[in-house]
Amino acid sequence: MFMGPNQKRPGEEFFASLPPLIDPTLPTILCGDFNAVVDPYRDRFGCNPESFWAYNWPSSLSSLVDRHDLVDIWRKTRQDERSYTWRTPDGSQASRLDMFWLSSSFSEYVSISFPSSDLTILTCI
Repeated sequence: MFMGPNQKRPGEEFFASLPPLIDPTLPTILCGDFNAVVDPYRDRFGCNPESFWAYNWPSSLSSLVDRHDLVDIWRKTRQDERSYTWRTPDGSQASRLDMFWLSSSFSEYVSISFPSSDLTILTCI
């Protein structure tokens, strides 16, 4: 679990540093506060997706996800849903920054449930 940088250049460097830490022969779970969004149009609310502060999915993270065949388990089960893990105090802006990415071969053994609006349970069986 980690908290990624919230700016583009440090984010690129951080995610580029992760591949040597991941054993490609084992199922991978990559989770944390990515401080970036995959799809600025689905994963942000009230934000200008082109602004300097709208830090979007870095290419180094895209390469990591592709290289290790990782699946965004929440998006897999909630394809078009708009839900957010961060909000401004007045609710005028929100983003889905916290994510769980799993090896695609491992994702069939995972179920996800939402018992309340601010709680998500991920179960590995």
